[in-house]
Amino acid sequence: MACTVELLPDIPAVLLTFTGVYDVDEARQASDHVHELTQHMDGPLYRISDVSALAWSWDEMVQGFSHHIQHAPGSISDPKFVPMLVGGGHMSEIFAQGMQEEVYGGVKTYVFSTIDDALAFIHEEIGV
Repeated sequence: MACTVELLPDIPAVLLTFTGVYDVDEARQASDHVHELTQHMDGPLYRISDVSALAWSWDEMVQGFSHHIQHAPGSISDPKFVPMLVGGGHMSEIFAQGMQEEVYGGVKTYVFSTIDDALAFIHEEIGV
């Protein structure tokens, strides 16, 4: 799996773009990178994870839950962030629903079909 992480200009958001086959260790590294980039920024910040080019199975999704329920800085469950998933179809919907369960952290995770939809949501939320 590969993941690029970038701060977006003009909005309080970070974009993670995942490609390849899901790997929990690389997901942890991505969360660490997000934390490094945003540790001196106040929330709420939007954490957009583009998973449209990511291949992941049910087992790999469960590994993702285990990472994110640890409330690791920079992860989806970090309270500084509003978590958002882009793409990924049915797996993203299942992941978002699972993250809302208390056993997996009780984190509201938004799901969008495109990055443009996610960005439009952020612009509406922050009034820009």
